Amino acid sequence: MSFFRRGKKKDKVKSYESDTHKSLVKKIPGYRSYEDVNERLETDKAIRNYLYQQLLEVMDLWTNASSLLLQQQVTEAWRTGNVIKNTLEKISKLLTADNFDIYRHSTFFETTEVSEWIDVPVLYTLESEMVLILDSMKEEIMEIIDLLNTPNRLPSKKETTKKALEEIEKLLTNCNELYVMISDRAELLASFEIVLF
Repeated sequence: MSFFRRGKKKDKVKSYESDTHKSLVKKIPGYRSYEDVNERLETDKAIRNYLYQQLLEVMDLWTNASSLLLQQQVTEAWRTGNVIKNTLEKISKLLTADNFDIYRHSTFFETTEVSEWIDVPVLYTLESEMVLILDSMKEEIMEIIDLLNTPNRLPSKKETTKKALEEIEKLLTNCNELYVMISDRAELLASFEIVLF
């Protein structure tokens, strides 16, 4: 999926009328669009704040799950658990960093017409996927907590541990994917100035 347009400038596409954009507007308070220069900063702030609030929920859930893993001596999960914790903290720093630290000298937020240079729907798709990944992460952690809190749910402790470890691996995959997506989004916006020359 390419962010920058190549070759001839294309006609303005009303990507803010897409289903993906509409679902983001409905779900995220303050979310508007990237087409209108006056709404761009507000939209960026809204998505980053929403993702951060969801991330805090994930971090709280993971703290609870980690305590259970420690109490029940699921030692196989401790190393992966620390990787997850550290990655969540890195994501948190990205979402709460100052705009200049993230976007550097980008002119994305001041340039009146950006759809001539970039495919704005790529941003909407990326942000929608981030929201879905965070939802999945919450579900995975709740499943881990439920498994550890309900010892008789599966026939044996061995099977419970195995299932919990599978969920932890899924969580790690989603955690890494979210970090890459948030980093890539920041880089895309930070590099916007490059295409103006």
